[in-house]
Amino acid sequence: MNTPQLKRVAIEELQELIPLVSAYHQLEGIVLDAGERQAVLRRLLGEPELGRIWFIEHDNHIVGYIALCFGFSIEFAGRDAFVDEFFIVESHRGRGIGRQVVALVAEEAE
Repeated sequence: MNTPQLKRVAIEELQELIPLVSAYHQLEGIVLDAGERQAVLRRLLGEPELGRIWFIEHDNHIVGYIALCFGFSIEFAGRDAFVDEFFIVESHRGRGIGRQVVALVAEEAE
């Protein structure tokens, strides 16, 4: 099995990201109209201090995405981060990709 790779999503790739986010929202029952979805993604991609989104690539194909958003914690004495959304297309689930992606994102967050 090849190791998944993360590729940071650029704002110019928004239209490629939207179908993945829409699929995740449909799966989870998240109600957000298309215009709101596009606006919030555009804001997150355009304001890197808010967080990051990466495409998940496996075998030279985009198979999902993961979004890491930033906050601030007194307990941790500064900025913290949480995975806000994480989606892998059904055909690539159950292969250990998710576990590997979480480890990659943890490295990115350091």
